[in-house]
Amino acid sequence: MSCIVILFSTSCIHQNFNIKKRIYFSEDEFKNWQLNTAITSDEKRKHFIKGNKGVEIYYSPNDSLIQVRAYNAVTTYDIFCLYHLRTKHQLQVGQGICNNPYGITKYYDNKGILLKEVDEEKECLFSIAQLINKIKKEYHRNIERRNDSTTFRKIVKNGKCYYFVKIYTGDIYKKPTIHIIIDGNTGKTIQEIILQYKREGGVMSPFEEFIDKL
Repeated sequence: MSCIVILFSTSCIHQNFNIKKRIYFSEDEFKNWQLNTAITSDEKRKHFIKGNKGVEIYYSPNDSLIQVRAYNAVTTYDIFCLYHLRTKHQLQVGQGICNNPYGITKYYDNKGILLKEVDEEKECLFSIAQLINKIKKEYHRNIERRNDSTTFRKIVKNGKCYYFVKIYTGDIYKKPTIHIIIDGNTGKTIQEIILQYKREGGVMSPFEEFIDKL
């Protein structure tokens, strides 16, 4: 699975577009892209699309930063970069899956010198790749693909790691939703809860209930 071990493979998420190699940011890179009218854009936040690819650009003057997130409509992976607002130089590059930091995140100074590398998975002995395989084997769902309606959160609390997996079986108000709590060190399933949500509310997430008890 080259997609989950290479920070930004041109054969993985964005063919012909590799944001990792954009050492300097320029919005001109997206002049041939379309503005995504399905999402509200303004001077601070802009959304562009090209085919099944998408880019979100957020200008943060207060922090002197430009945040860029690249994604596509097929996978649940994304790439995020930070650039200095004035110099447009890349300061940080990393990747995620289902909005969870994943793999190695790299940090640079204003001159482009590598300051440090952070392993985003060091807290969990049971890796995200292993989690993906577990869900494929036991539930026949692929976390990596958007159309499989499966997502997860990684939680680290009191020095322990947990994965909260949610599997949608249809409209959440008509079909039950499967919640799975997995030990992030052993990979063993701690709990599996099947819930039917109601429009009027009143159903507490089993994930939040589990966190409260930690």
